[in-house]
Amino acid sequence: MPPYTPILVFGTVTDSVSNNAALVIVKVTTSISSKEYVTDSAGRYIIDLAGVGYVSGETVIFNTEDKFGNETSQDSVVATGEMIVKNISLAIRAYPKETTTGITNRVMLHNIGNEPVTADNPLPVASSEIDLVNNPSTVWTIVRGDGQPDSEIITIRGVSYKRTFTYTGDNMTARSAWVRL
Repeated sequence: MPPYTPILVFGTVTDSVSNNAALVIVKVTTSISSKEYVTDSAGRYIIDLAGVGYVSGETVIFNTEDKFGNETSQDSVVATGEMIVKNISLAIRAYPKETTTGITNRVMLHNIGNEPVTADNPLPVASSEIDLVNNPSTVWTIVRGDGQPDSEIITIRGVSYKRTFTYTGDNMTARSAWVRL
């Protein structure tokens, strides 16, 4: 490999919610070769393109991926000058990563609407905390003349929860969510 003039590329990698992304793989690909680097605990990286090899003026590709392969980014810089600042923002991978053989090598969970599971789009979880079928401890508060409840309190393992009811005429039109007392 002939000697190359140093070109330092550095910056910070952030995840899809703008947190600094530690231990993220940054794969640098030039027309000469490719090399992988890892961000530090604050999401920072520094790469000398001379260590990868390059042709002056070429577009260098940066493929960046978190350690689980759930967030990714593809960016580029032009190999000119002495220093290039390149901050990278990861985005949630919309589809599972495939290997060169075409076989998906990681499982990616998707929620309703075929959207990936993320902090903003969590899996729906049923809470076993309020079990109305197997919980006989229910207290109704009835002040209406028609005998319909105004509120309900249940107690599960010593913790009480309450919900209230709204009526239009004699018809129940709404009930609140359970609130822990």
